[in-house]
Amino acid sequence: MVINKKIIALLILFSSLIYVVYWGKENIPTQVDLCQQGVELYRNYEVQGSVIGKFVNNKNHNDKTVIIKDNNNQESIFILDADIGGVYDYIIVGDSLVKNSGELFLLVNRNNRDTIINFKFRCK
Repeated sequence: MVINKKIIALLILFSSLIYVVYWGKENIPTQVDLCQQGVELYRNYEVQGSVIGKFVNNKNHNDKTVIIKDNNNQESIFILDADIGGVYDYIIVGDSLVKNSGELFLLVNRNNRDTIINFKFRCK
């Protein structure tokens, strides 16, 4: 009776492992898929306001985080991890940012000078 329970447990474990391996091959997104999803998130994101803070969040995957306050004094967080073009490094506290939905560039106004920065991604 004990042998039968062990055999059944091993068969269930083995069957589960085979199922997960075959299911996972077809349903786990590739790095390219994940990168393209990140690009779409950036494309759909909308920002308009002033930078009031900026930090690398070491408690959350070292996310490059920018805090923005809009004209209604509402704060929002803009995470700039997917971009490899240096947008996070360029932005400083006090900059005004505008990013419209559907676009992959950011308008940065600093000292009454506008700079347009294109987001860059590595999705190969």
